[in-house]
Amino acid sequence: MDLAAPVEMPEGKRYWLRIEVQGRLRMAELGDRMKCLRDPSFQEKLRLHGVDKPYLPDMFAMGVYLGVEEKAQEAGIGILTHCGEM
Repeated sequence: MDLAAPVEMPEGKRYWLRIEVQGRLRMAELGDRMKCLRDPSFQEKLRLHGVDKPYLPDMFAMGVYLGVEEKAQEAGIGILTHCGEM
């Protein structure tokens, strides 16, 4: 994870925005991210640093490989590029 920032939605609900930065986003990197999000030890490390659920997981990449956007959407992971949100 490269960034964790608290955000508040217009309706008042608070989340932790978690963004990981990649040069290229392939299925392998997306799979690693999905595995990490489910890992209780990783979640505990975040909690110890004050970052607790609920999360808004996003990934930023300059290049996104074919098929990754659909898989990320299914997993609830947002994708950001230099052109904006996919």
